[in-house]
Amino acid sequence: MNFTRRDFFLRSGLASLGGAGLLVSACGGGGRKSSYSYQGYQFERTLFNGDGPRWLNYGPSGTILVGEHWKRNIHIVSQQGVIRRTIHVPGDLLLNPEECAISSSGVIHICDPTANVVRRYKPDRSELESILIGFGNPTGIEIAKNGKIYIVGNTGEDRQRVTVVDSDGNVIDRLVPPDGTSFNDARGITSDSENNVYVADFLNARIVKYDAIGRHSLTINDVSSYGINVDVQDNLVVTDFFKRKVVVFSGTGTILSEFTGRETGPGNFFEPSTALVMPDGRLYVSDFVINEVTVWKPA
Repeated sequence: MNFTRRDFFLRSGLASLGGAGLLVSACGGGGRKSSYSYQGYQFERTLFNGDGPRWLNYGPSGTILVGEHWKRNIHIVSQQGVIRRTIHVPGDLLLNPEECAISSSGVIHICDPTANVVRRYKPDRSELESILIGFGNPTGIEIAKNGKIYIVGNTGEDRQRVTVVDSDGNVIDRLVPPDGTSFNDARGITSDSENNVYVADFLNARIVKYDAIGRHSLTINDVSSYGINVDVQDNLVVTDFFKRKVVVFSGTGTILSEFTGRETGPGNFFEPSTALVMPDGRLYVSDFVINEVTVWKPA
């Protein structure tokens, strides 16, 4: 069984909240489905100050994975901002870590575009054998509920397809762009509870959706999506890098909310790279230029 976003929400000790349009089920099976209103957010605090925090993803036991680009660190951070563990690769072994994802067994997969591999680390930080050696500049990775691993790249043939592999890194499928188009700097990738896959086709300013068997099923245009995640309702939580905002879409492409940070002061968005929503409804946003991860609570 693979660790999924729904598993994350169920294992995090959820409680009901009122007054903010937020209903969250109790921990365990058979509870109500979480419901976020996305009616607005207020800046609460800074979670993390770093050197180019580019990627956020869900970590083990209610933590957050933070990819610190320039210092080559992957941090496991609590929701209170405490760094529980850091994976650091010294020297030139991991120059510019890109998106990371975690398996059900806690193995962290990190895209290494410099070495053209996907590196893997156990929870104790010991390194496992890399997979996809020779892959063209891997920039985005997702481990779906069905156990498949989806990778996007940025050079060569791997720039124009999504490669699908098993847990050992064996290629089992490839997804191509919609007919007559090409990917242009595809970055983030995510999946929902039905194993639909979403690719953030960054410079084409679109999100491309594939169904569980790999067929193109939807294109969402006019969003320069860099980082992309899915919440417990299967909504897409997207950062629009150039417009400096967070956009929430339904799985059918309807805009549910658009959210921009304040013009000045704490919480300003300059180049937001990734956003995710935690079980209590708080929104976490990484900004690559301001060098911080901020926390926003429902207004």
